[in-house]
Amino acid sequence: MVYKRDNFPTMVAKKEIKTLGIFLGLSILIGSCVDDPAPVFLLKAYVKTFATDRWAIVSDEQGRVLDYKHIVTDGTVEFNGFPTQKVIYTTFDKTSYGYMLTSTQAIPIGTTIALDTTVYPQNAYPPVLGNASFTLQDVSFNLPSQDPGYLQEPLEFGAGFWTSTVMRLVSPAYQGSTLSFGLPIQSDSADVLGIGYRDGLPVHQWFRNVSAGDALTTSFTGFLPSKVIPINKKVAYFHVIGMYGDYFNEGRGYSLSRWQHWYYSGSTDKNKIPMPGYIAGFSKYSVSAILNSFGCCGYTENIFFDRVGPIPASIVLPDYTYILKNPVFRDFSFSFSNDYTYQEAAFTIEGKRSSQSNILWTVFAPAGDRLVQLKIPDEILSKYPDFKSDQLKLYMLDLTKELDGESYGDIFFMPAIMRKHFQKLTYQFQYD
Repeated sequence: MVYKRDNFPTMVAKKEIKTLGIFLGLSILIGSCVDDPAPVFLLKAYVKTFATDRWAIVSDEQGRVLDYKHIVTDGTVEFNGFPTQKVIYTTFDKTSYGYMLTSTQAIPIGTTIALDTTVYPQNAYPPVLGNASFTLQDVSFNLPSQDPGYLQEPLEFGAGFWTSTVMRLVSPAYQGSTLSFGLPIQSDSADVLGIGYRDGLPVHQWFRNVSAGDALTTSFTGFLPSKVIPINKKVAYFHVIGMYGDYFNEGRGYSLSRWQHWYYSGSTDKNKIPMPGYIAGFSKYSVSAILNSFGCCGYTENIFFDRVGPIPASIVLPDYTYILKNPVFRDFSFSFSNDYTYQEAAFTIEGKRSSQSNILWTVFAPAGDRLVQLKIPDEILSKYPDFKSDQLKLYMLDLTKELDGESYGDIFFMPAIMRKHFQKLTYQFQYD
């Protein structure tokens, strides 16, 4: 072989470069071992044991595992790992139904993401002292049956103490235009509120100082008009509750109106938009509305309105445009026309409801963030070799808009388990 004059030096140079490259590579490798940053505090989480087996995993925003723990006792767990700005926190649960995973994305390091809820006082419900008897005249219902279950629907009577009274009327009977029933009383001299709808509008009547054993007779025509909350669309459900005091301190609540009262009233025009009703004078209110009925099967869309605090001036359920582009977890994407604060996506095997008995993986993330299907540690996979997540598809998507201005961090990382005031819209898309 004949070399040109400049070939040999070139070949030598290539060899020297290759040798130098190996040397530099070893230097970089050795240097990386020496200079890697030490693990730092990432977050704390109060974790309780759950089901058959529970693990807690902290990952970076690419899904790489930074730290994980096997949860065998209730308590606060501290996670440490290589420095990063934000992390993903995941609980991995093995239950009798299969696997349940919940991931919360975009958590700033140094965050405490859960508190021990047992430190909050529990409501103590007073015992029932006996029943008061009510006879309500001049009332008409539009019921498919006179079964006692249906007789609970058009009207509601309650005496507070955070008990659900709508299904607790004792021996209701309807004959002609008269409804009679018993109502459980939990305190001496209770204030009882009766509510219903007349001519499509909400009405109410207070009964003061009611005791067990009392018998009261009144006419539905004497019930007083309640105030209304305007709503822009015909909804499938609403409920308004008036609250006294703090929920965590034996507060009391009264139902002020409910969709069933409007629907089953004999004087309701069902072609009109139902108007939720309320009564002034409560310290705060819980107001909810749902646009569509819940479907059992197939694709459904819905909007939920929820508020705790003052009565809203109105309830507005917006129009929107939604397109699902890819339902597969690893490449999940969609487009949505309206503003929202955060997303909650639930994935199952092939997106089927029945697959919840195998794998249900729920992910929370800020609006616009890509959802990350993180890596599961090998120690967990070796214990559960049947855990396969490659076929996960979207089962349900919730897009929530916080109407009072709270951010994603306010909702998921604030040091409280229950907000005393909020207002939000949730757009829901369910695929099975």
